[in-house]
Amino acid sequence: MFATLALAAALHVQAQEPFDAQARVREAIAVVRPAAYGSPGVDWTALEADLLVQAKNAGDTVDLLPVYSRLLQALGDRHSFVQVDPALRETYKTRHGREFDADVVRPAQTSAFIMRRERTARTLTLGAAQAELVTAPKVFGGGQDARDYADAVFGHVAAAADRACGYVVDLRGNVGGNVWPMKAGLSALLGEAWLNTDGYARFENGAFLINEGEHMDRAAARVSDWRPLPRLADIPVALLIDDGVGSSGEGIALAFKGRTQTRFFGQKTAGVASSNEGFLLSDGVNLVVTTDMMRDRDGRIWPDGLSPDEPVPAGEGSPADPDDAVVEAAKAWLAGLPACGG
Repeated sequence: MFATLALAAALHVQAQEPFDAQARVREAIAVVRPAAYGSPGVDWTALEADLLVQAKNAGDTVDLLPVYSRLLQALGDRHSFVQVDPALRETYKTRHGREFDADVVRPAQTSAFIMRRERTARTLTLGAAQAELVTAPKVFGGGQDARDYADAVFGHVAAAADRACGYVVDLRGNVGGNVWPMKAGLSALLGEAWLNTDGYARFENGAFLINEGEHMDRAAARVSDWRPLPRLADIPVALLIDDGVGSSGEGIALAFKGRTQTRFFGQKTAGVASSNEGFLLSDGVNLVVTTDMMRDRDGRIWPDGLSPDEPVPAGEGSPADPDDAVVEAAKAWLAGLPACGG
C-alpha cells in the first residue's frame, strides 16, 4: 500500500514538472554507491556514463526501470533487485512488450522443494535408535505466519529432545524470506551461545530482541512455548541442502556451518547468502541492495554457494525404504555415530 501511494504521488509530481531522467539516474547512483557491498568493484565513472546514455530517451519512471535494473546488475552480487508495485511492472510490460528486468541472468534451480511451505517432522528409525527429521522451509514476512513458523519448528525439535540421538534438518527449497523465525525455530540446535553473536538482535527466553534503531527491544521473532534445551546444542545434525537454498535460507545453512557434529548432504546452495536493504527513491521505486554478506561461525563468506560435505544427487533411495537418496545418506551417517549406537 505504501509503495502504491508513494508511486501515485511521485507520478503526480512528474505530471506537474518536466521529467529529468538524468537527475533520477544520479539520485539512484548516489543512494546505491555508498551502501552496496559490491561497490568497490564497480567502475562508477564508466557505469554512470553508460546509464545516462541508456536513460536519455526515458519519458517517465516506467521507461527508466531497466536502467535501475542495470545499475543493480553492475554490482555483481546476483541478489540486488528493483522492487516495484505490480501495476508499474505491468505498465512497462504493456508499453514495451517484455519485463523490464528480462535480461537479468538468474541461475537455474533444479530443487523440487521450492514451493514447500509445510513445517513438518517425523521420526527416523536407525536400528535401535531414533532421529528426528524436521523440515524448515521458506517463510516470508512477519505477523501470525512468522509466529506460527517459529512455534511449529521449535515444537518439532523440542518434542524429540528426550528420545532423539540426532536430527535431520531439511532446508531444501528454502529460498529465504524472514530469517528470524527460522533462527528461533531452530534455536535449540543452533545453541544460545552462538545465537547471541549477532549484534543486531540478542536472544532471550526464546525471543530475538532488536538491539538498535527505532525498533530497539522489539521482538524480531519469538517462540511462545520456548524452553532451554542445552543438550541439543551439540547433538548430531545432518543438514539437507540443494540449489533452492538461498538468501535467508542460505543464512540458516551458514548458521550450522562450523557447528560440532554437523554434516551437510545434498547439492550446492544458490550462492546468495547476503544481507539486503531497501532504498526508496523519490519516484517510488525501491532498490533492494546487497549491503553485506552473511558469514558462517568462523566468519567466512560463501558468495558462490555452500557445497555439501557429502554430495548426493536428488533421486529415490532404497526400494525397501521410502526416503529419498539425500535423507538415506543422512540416516546412514547418523547411524554410524556413537550417539546413535554406531
